[in-house]
Amino acid sequence: MVRDQGGASGARPDSEPLDRLNRFEARLLRRLTPDRRPSEVVSVASTSARGSRLWLLIAAGLALRPGVCRRAALHAVTAIAMAAAGSHLVGKAFVRRRRPYAEHLPALPAQKPPHQLNTSSSFPSAHAASAAAFATAVALESAPLGAAVTPLALLVAYSRLRTLAHWPTDVVAGLLLGVLAAATARAGLKRLPISTHHD
Repeated sequence: MVRDQGGASGARPDSEPLDRLNRFEARLLRRLTPDRRPSEVVSVASTSARGSRLWLLIAAGLALRPGVCRRAALHAVTAIAMAAAGSHLVGKAFVRRRRPYAEHLPALPAQKPPHQLNTSSSFPSAHAASAAAFATAVALESAPLGAAVTPLALLVAYSRLRTLAHWPTDVVAGLLLGVLAAATARAGLKRLPISTHHD
């Protein structure tokens, strides 16, 4: 269960506005994270999406088929790259925020995931950004394909809350960043003479 107060030793304190926001969001997390271990599905979703591996694997499968599937794969990979750059080079570089598990350790993760040792800024969620970038990019190319991958993207985003890797606003910001990255990538790719069909 998430506590409203309490810190991990050695954790760098957030600014006063962020600290107040953290306390408010801790109450939200207490409602979103039951006092039991996350399911295996949630844990696997969080782990498999690290470094966008899950999305790149799906994109590779889509790229095997010419036409709309290949366009979706190209758009999605471009959007993921833009989302990753935005989250790591801009968001995390300028906003320093402790992760929930750094001060709310009474949660019960399924395992000791590597992200528990992550000391990077919590804002924004790169997992959520990549998930939203992938799902939005695919949906912009094909509504049926987008409908197929969106539930998985939402599961990955939720997993970051359930494992206490991120605050709710981190995940929301990541999702918005991913949508923006996908829209920007589509506008850019339309200007390029790229063929996704066999010669």
